Amino acid sequence: MAGTKGHSSGQKPKGSSWRRTADYAYAFFFILHIVIMFMVDLVPLYPEALKPAFLDDIRSFYINTYQDKFFIDPPAWFGSYIVMELVYHVPASIINASKLLNGKYSILIFRQ
Repeated sequence: MAGTKGHSSGQKPKGSSWRRTADYAYAFFFILHIVIMFMVDLVPLYPEALKPAFLDDIRSFYINTYQDKFFIDPPAWFGSYIVMELVYHVPASIINASKLLNGKYSILIFRQ
């Protein structure tokens, strides 16, 4: 069969273990980043009635520990940045993590 390179139908060729390890490391980064976005970055968007108290504690810890100037005294545009993070960054991170974990694509751009 043309294009199968010796693999039966439905069977995918396996990548190197290093490639899959790197894919899992990047997927872990995206998953961790998703958690951090929802527990720190996006907290101002939560309705007060639905926001658990521990999220304010985590956010305060982050601000006190790292003295992040964008969280201490946010510029006027920062609210728009948070919304953009929710609309673009969260979905992109979810898609990337999912595809990396499922082997749909690899971190390596150029393949043979």
